[in-house]
Amino acid sequence: MRSLFAVALGLSVVAAAGTAVAQTMYSSPFVPPSAAEKAEYVRAKRGVLPTDVRRDPARHASAAVFWTGTTRGVEDGVAVVDHHYYDGVVEGGGGVWLSPWGEGRFCLLGLPPTALDRFRGERPLFVRAYGRPVVTERGLCLRDVFLVVGDRGWSTTVIEYGPGGRPGFSAAVARARGAVHDHPEARLLTPFGYRVVVGAQLGKTNLDDSPVGVGWNAALELSLRPSLRSEVALMAGPHAYPAFGSPTSIQTAVLFRYFTFGIGIAAGPLVHVPVRDDEPVWLGVRYLPTFGDARGAWGLSPTIGGGADISATTDGDARFVLNLTLGLDGNLGSPKR
Repeated sequence: MRSLFAVALGLSVVAAAGTAVAQTMYSSPFVPPSAAEKAEYVRAKRGVLPTDVRRDPARHASAAVFWTGTTRGVEDGVAVVDHHYYDGVVEGGGGVWLSPWGEGRFCLLGLPPTALDRFRGERPLFVRAYGRPVVTERGLCLRDVFLVVGDRGWSTTVIEYGPGGRPGFSAAVARARGAVHDHPEARLLTPFGYRVVVGAQLGKTNLDDSPVGVGWNAALELSLRPSLRSEVALMAGPHAYPAFGSPTSIQTAVLFRYFTFGIGIAAGPLVHVPVRDDEPVWLGVRYLPTFGDARGAWGLSPTIGGGADISATTDGDARFVLNLTLGLDGNLGSPKR
């Protein structure tokens, strides 16, 4: 019976990280989706980056370059891009993991009005820009632009790297290149969020020969977001254990969540308040990692997670519950500006 419990615990943890792992396992090199872009991609000097041009504009004036980033808006009729390093990898879901490091802003000259409209929205979009660099009174720009905007999802909160996807991009190297660290998702951060979740449970009371039971839970979670990567959340809802049926308690948990590598790691105190007078109060802790985050570029997002509860009563009984959780993650309020 204990071995069954251990296997279930492993499966619940895998469920939390499964999507992120799958994206890594099934990643592939970027291939331009059109013949026109492929021609630009082949002739571009992909090693020439904004810092190189700022240092020696004359040397790179005739070069065809390939720069990536996210839309920043339109200033005086000219599209602006926040540069971000791109490692040339497409993840399993079709999106890309840009680095939060980049080499500042650059503008795109001569775009038609229809292309400018893609830069006016509040939500940053992934940009692949091909052109020839020039330094103007506006700053660094590209002319003779071939442009692709918003064809892939993206995130800068998963991994960090330098030019060409080089790992170990230290602060000293970043300063030498004039690189900046920025998460465009922060422009869309709302101060409050919510999750509506349901879950299946596998649990056991005390480490003895008593049988393992199954159950379910449902909860509404309201979260306060002090930063892009952190949340404090209050979760509450009905909880039935050890078998399916009418809720036997109301589960309430305060979770402290931190997002890293695409996964929200959350833990905090847990209270199961009895519905009937003859049921005990259970006090414990909940560990609930989840994948799926509505903040930033993802918008409204499904969420999946797997975790564990450990709780006890004043009578000395202990309860061990594994959770497999599915739900919906959303935003409340307006983004911070």
